[in-house]
Amino acid sequence: MLTKVEVDYHIEVLVDHAIATNLTMKELTAQVSRRYVETLLDFEGRNQVHAARKMGVHRNTLGRMLKVLHIKSRNPRGKRSQIVRAKQEQLSA
Repeated sequence: MLTKVEVDYHIEVLVDHAIATNLTMKELTAQVSRRYVETLLDFEGRNQVHAARKMGVHRNTLGRMLKVLHIKSRNPRGKRSQIVRAKQEQLSA
């Protein structure tokens, strides 16, 4: 897990890069939101109810987010990706 200071540092680097590359706030927000939602859904086995709870939103709100961000609600085979499984194993170790 990252400390608050480490998270703040990474956010600062991200913002600096966005400014240097003329990325709009809307584009940056969309990219971060999409990455967050996709990763959380994968981590939760594509279970929208569990992902919505972790996000602190209602499942219907998450459903609308998926449409706006053009994220498919299910994996082709309904399985977690190997990357997410590896992350979970690291967290439990």
